[in-house]
Parts: sequence; C-alpha cells; structure tokens
Amino acid sequence: ASASGLVHVSQIKDGFVEDVSAEVQVGQQVQVRIVNVDMERSKMSLSMRSNGGASPAARPPADLSVFDGIPSDQWLDGKVARTAPFGAFVTVTAPDSDATADGLVH
Repeated sequence: ASASGLVHVSQIKDGFVEDVSAEVQVGQQVQVRIVNVDMERSKMSLSMRSNGGASPAARPPADLSVFDGIPSDQWLDGKVARTAPFGAFVTVTAPDSDATADGLVH
C-alpha cells in the first residue's frame, strides 16, 4: 500500500531551509519518518530530519527575560538575520544590555 504525506519545510532537514527546491526535487527518492497520521482528515505528516521531527536538543529555549516589560511603543535596535516569504527574522538587542534574541516580523 502507498499513501501521500506532507513534509513541512521545517521538517526537510535539521537547520533552516531557505529554498525547498535546493533540498529536494520532484521524483527524488527520500527517507521519511511518520510524525502524525490524521485519519479523520486523511492526512499524514512526515519528517526527513535526523531527529524524527523533534526540536533540536542542542538548542535550548532562548532566555527572553531581559525583554520582559519593554513597552510596545519603544523602538529597539535590530539586524535582519534572514528573510522569508512571510516576513523577516530580526536579531534584536535589549536596551542597556548586550543580550540579543531572534524575532519574526510579519
């Protein structure tokens, strides 16, 4: 038996995928793992990542506490790290600190 499933761009490889067509081609044979099967919607989610779709263990959650309490009308310095069709990822520096964090502008 065979079935079709979706490999989301975030599940193509460990790390950021800027261009899907640079990673996979139509007709290419690949190895995948099943992440989720939704019988009601007849959909299957797949992963090509080496860790099977789990979040990378080497990257702990960012400590954003230095940004807590900054009012939304205060401007911060940032540097565009990369762009995507849905927005830009910006590395922001906290006021009066060397602390940085990445955020999405969309």
